[in-house]
Amino acid sequence: GKEKKIIKRNPKIEKSMGRKSKKSHNNSNKTKESKPVALDGPEEITLWGHPLMSVKILIILACTAFMDACKLIWKHFFKIAFIFGGLAALWLVPGSHTPYVITTEKILVFAGWWILLGVASSIGLGTGLHTFVLYLGPYIAKVALVAQE
Repeated sequence: GKEKKIIKRNPKIEKSMGRKSKKSHNNSNKTKESKPVALDGPEEITLWGHPLMSVKILIILACTAFMDACKLIWKHFFKIAFIFGGLAALWLVPGSHTPYVITTEKILVFAGWWILLGVASSIGLGTGLHTFVLYLGPYIAKVALVAQE
């Protein structure tokens, strides 16, 4: 048989799909959180079958995630400002720490470059260079050294 997927209800998405959200019929004034719902098989909304609905749901979820991120940043604003202000002061003010800052900057740029290559490769935009350097190159070198012995 088909396995049931458990999902958590998102009232904004259900409203956009024309579904009415189920309200609690409990007489108490407490608001209940939405309960997970079991679905029979995969959701019937697909990108090819319902492209406008898919884009609408994507926009709703992206806006929700953006708002959650903004709330989190606002909640920890002073901590974030203190950390970034300290890092900016280290980077901008010359002193005995400058060589360490330059070395750290070079390491971060190098690591960021390889992470960017990995992300680009995972979405099909990569050149394969990082795969060669990280996996295939060392293997070829190992085989060549063993063959020379």
